[in-house]
Amino acid sequence: MTAHLDLDRTLGAWFSGEAAATPPPEPLARTIESTRTIRPRPVLVARIGSDWVDAGSTGGVRGGIAGLRPAAAIVLVALLALALAGGAVLVGSRLLAPPPLPLRHTYLNELVQAPDLPTPMSSPTLVTLADGRVLVIGDGGAFHPGTTALVYDPATGTSVSAGPMRSPDRWVSSAVPLKDGRVLILGDGVYQVFDPTTMQFAAVGPTVTPRSGGSATLLLDGRVLIAGGMPPGGNAGVDPALRSAELFDPGTLASTPTGSIGTPTGGGPMVTLPDGRVFMASGDAAEIYDPATGTFSAASTTSSGGGGHPIVLPDGRVVLVGSTGLYSGGRIQVWDPAARTFSARDLPEPLSGATLLDDGRILLIGMCRGRSTGWTGVHDPATGDTIPTPGTRACRPTATRLADGRVLIVGGVEPAVPTVEVFR
Repeated sequence: MTAHLDLDRTLGAWFSGEAAATPPPEPLARTIESTRTIRPRPVLVARIGSDWVDAGSTGGVRGGIAGLRPAAAIVLVALLALALAGGAVLVGSRLLAPPPLPLRHTYLNELVQAPDLPTPMSSPTLVTLADGRVLVIGDGGAFHPGTTALVYDPATGTSVSAGPMRSPDRWVSSAVPLKDGRVLILGDGVYQVFDPTTMQFAAVGPTVTPRSGGSATLLLDGRVLIAGGMPPGGNAGVDPALRSAELFDPGTLASTPTGSIGTPTGGGPMVTLPDGRVFMASGDAAEIYDPATGTFSAASTTSSGGGGHPIVLPDGRVVLVGSTGLYSGGRIQVWDPAARTFSARDLPEPLSGATLLDDGRILLIGMCRGRSTGWTGVHDPATGDTIPTPGTRACRPTATRLADGRVLIVGGVEPAVPTVEVFR
């Protein structure tokens, strides 16, 4: 009976975790051997799934273990260890599994007509809002003077008036969506913020340097870098361009000064890189702004002409889309941040705009060039190839990517038109 109790205590302590280590094999074997001649005694059994507790001869966990031979006990322990290890691997693999990739839009490379705007727009400024609607700001050209602001809903094709704006501008140089859903708008010497919840514009300031035009981009910390432009009322090509820059804080609605642009041309369009720095196309040169130091530095020299709209790719490269002339042709330049060099490729069509698709390709929009419709194409940065796609109904419209990956194309010039199309 003592041997039975010793075996019970030894295995019970081991299985319940009270023992610090595995029982020594030799004493355990001697204990098991000494119980071979002892008649098994009843033990208290709680049968799983039953509502009673009774006495059984060899049932229960402890009773079953007591009747095991050494080899069977070792097998049971091994199986338990494997089960625990397998469970740990399964849990670990689920914890370490990467999240699923976001769905990408499958493009048919076609344009479909959408309900028109209530008024003509001459190459308007477009900003996709957080709720999927689009802020549209522009003037109606010579026959419809004055700046109009409205919010277009691609889901219904309806428009709602917004405003009035806090500036008499006939044009907008930059519009930047802020992290809180509002939109910062730059015009002729006036900064204003549009709030889609109230559909109203509010003037902000003070600014560090009054400027007409200029470019802006949202930084990773939520502030907006504003740089370049001209003095209010200045004439391009006559008055010297501004080289100053400032940082707009959406929390205080005020700006603070930062480093100056290095090139005398006054800078150009900007885009924020994945590492938080800012790429600026400035004439025939490119500069990098570092928010950590507040300074601009030379990045590279672009090929002659072709400066224009910069698009940052997911891998950190920048595609600069522009034209070598109004009617001569288009130029696509790719800036490599590692080599800090540009590679260029020319197209037979002059380009006026570009939009990054969510599959990594770029929708190009060109001029009419003697046609009644505009030219479009899809450029693949991975291969360098450009595939022509159906042309737009208007010349030089403006485009913005929607939340679902499609591209909204609005307005145009020569003359201003209310047309709306969707690239899908």
